[in-house]
Amino acid sequence: MPQLSFRLLIFTLLATICVVNGSRIPLQQRKLINRNPTLFNVRQTSAGPGGMADGEVVRGYYGDNVYVGTVSIGTPAQNFSVVLDTGSSDLWIPGSRCRHDCKDKNRFDYDQSTTFVPYTGDFSIQYGEGYAKGSYGQDNVCLTPNICIPDQVFGIAKKFDKDFAETDNADGVLGLGLPALSVSGYPPPFIQAVIEGITKPIFSFYIHKTADDGQVGGDLVYGEQDSVNCEPVTEWLPMIGSEYYIVQFKHVSMNGKPISNEPVMAVPDSGTSLLTLPSNLFKIFLHEVNDIVEEVQGNYVAYCSDVSKLPTFTFHTADRVYTLTPLDYTFDLGQNVCSVDVGSFDDIPHMILGDPFMRTYCTVFDIGNSRIGFPGHSN
Repeated sequence: MPQLSFRLLIFTLLATICVVNGSRIPLQQRKLINRNPTLFNVRQTSAGPGGMADGEVVRGYYGDNVYVGTVSIGTPAQNFSVVLDTGSSDLWIPGSRCRHDCKDKNRFDYDQSTTFVPYTGDFSIQYGEGYAKGSYGQDNVCLTPNICIPDQVFGIAKKFDKDFAETDNADGVLGLGLPALSVSGYPPPFIQAVIEGITKPIFSFYIHKTADDGQVGGDLVYGEQDSVNCEPVTEWLPMIGSEYYIVQFKHVSMNGKPISNEPVMAVPDSGTSLLTLPSNLFKIFLHEVNDIVEEVQGNYVAYCSDVSKLPTFTFHTADRVYTLTPLDYTFDLGQNVCSVDVGSFDDIPHMILGDPFMRTYCTVFDIGNSRIGFPGHSN
């Protein structure tokens, strides 16, 4: 493929987050330049200190290729935009003592909260790309107006990496993963809400497949399946492991030809912007697209006029197949250039079902029954 000469711009969508008694309120969006399309990918953590509200809807938006919602903390409530991340299990936001790194962020002023309790010990979390450091605190945390967790432990960042500091669309991260992955050793907010009987142990992600102005980014529904945007679940895959939401496919094929001879583990992750493959499968993909795709500054791109030549992925289970076409894992950057959102991490032996998969299928995390469903979109 000839060398591409272009200015690599990735556009994402923005909308205000709003929850009113579980109702869905469509909000307008505008386009932004994505400064860092792969800010949060594979998660690695370090050690630290140790009446049901169903159908609660968080209306979200895309920001820097991650899915962003809102939480409120303290009394009176202080609001923060947070990455909604199923690949980590801690809540953290910038604190008022954070200076240079946080100059454009909403910062938590614990002196203004009458319910705040400080915690000893240092907070430190390391992501695949990015980190945050600070201290711990305990206060009231509301995921929605009807899902409020008293005395929730969370991180208060004093410092984080430059890339996150330059990300306009999020103040911090809300980990929606399993408790075993928690840096603090305490249950993450959603799990704590389940423990206290505030909501049921299930939540659903629906992310818009397209990215046009005027469209809502998607919905995160706490406490039940999303029956508005998603079809009923016809197949449940058992969760494997205790740290990540891992499921298993019997095999993977590309253009109808198997590329794996054994089962492949996969992790649906709302904080990852790519479909990532184990290194052996990724090499097969690169060989197949060698004349179409080019690597530019760590990102894979192709001429949009050649996207139809890219392969279709099929993920096989015992009862059905899940398909990603080239249009599902590419994104039009303009000037006839499309990003190819497929990648790999050498030290990760499983697939990560990031944005391309989660935009194509709804994802239902049924924690109570240790299973995950991938129903299609109903609209």
